[in-house]
Amino acid sequence: MTGKFKGLGLFVIILVVFLSGINKCESGEVVDRIVAVVNDEIITLNDLNKNLAPYVKKIKDGGRSLEEERKLLFKVRGDILDQLISKTLTNQEVKRFGIEITDEEVDKAIEGIKERNHVTDEQLRAALKKDGMTLEDYRESMKEQMLRSRLINFQVESKTIVTEEEIKAYYEEHREEFVQSGGKKYKLRNILIKVSPYANTEEKSKVKKKAEEVLTMLKSGESFQQVAMDYSESPLAATGGDLGQIGIDVLSAQIQDEIGKLKEGEFTPIIDTDHGYQIFYVESILDSPDKEYEIAKKVIEEKLYKEIGEKRYRVWIDELRKNAQIKIIK
Repeated sequence: MTGKFKGLGLFVIILVVFLSGINKCESGEVVDRIVAVVNDEIITLNDLNKNLAPYVKKIKDGGRSLEEERKLLFKVRGDILDQLISKTLTNQEVKRFGIEITDEEVDKAIEGIKERNHVTDEQLRAALKKDGMTLEDYRESMKEQMLRSRLINFQVESKTIVTEEEIKAYYEEHREEFVQSGGKKYKLRNILIKVSPYANTEEKSKVKKKAEEVLTMLKSGESFQQVAMDYSESPLAATGGDLGQIGIDVLSAQIQDEIGKLKEGEFTPIIDTDHGYQIFYVESILDSPDKEYEIAKKVIEEKLYKEIGEKRYRVWIDELRKNAQIKIIK
């Protein structure tokens, strides 16, 4: 279709909808109208107002002057309309590529949200009702989001690559954010078997026997993290005794001496401490720039991937807009 006839088609769409699709109240007042046409689809004033409503209340409750309110509402209205145009374009691309999301996938996504937020179906429905939504509205919105996400992954994210050179360049430029100071850093875990400060010799002997049984498990090759979760009496047992990354100079001389003898992946003998019998495990030792870089690499890669992805998405949307027939009606 030539540009001339495409323009005529756009005019016909607008004219037909204006003549047949506009509702009026009894007084003749227009209650809906077209605010934009995106290729062969319309965005109505009702669509715009529905998406704008949550922001209007916040702006009006913000204690601004009428003039400030007017300017801010005008800006937000433009931003929301811009988002609706982008949404319409991506929905059209979803249809063009035949991308689909099943009802089962939507159900699974909603169940995941409920689990992560520890809410029941009834609580979710109540929360949605406060926002003027039904569960079916929410399902439809979720499905649209998942469709667009799958489209963006197909068109943008799958083509986004972060190179080793880009990661290294970022690391060198922001080295101070990642380099540790003060010598070696140890990534440690521990297992604690508590001893009462009032325990007699016999009671201490029984507790130590328990610690020796734990040590035997470790020597037989069982995972330190799992053994810590099962047997440690430390508050950190649930994390597998994870003490994080520390300089051992903050530990007692007795513990420093034992840990200082170890390599990565090794654990201490049973150490009799003020807190009870403890066993420490050296998960990793940060003692060189190479290791600093390796630890920072994943963080930098994720950061750059997100930044590059956002730029590519903006370029992709701009390209869709450039090739689309978009008419904004004032």
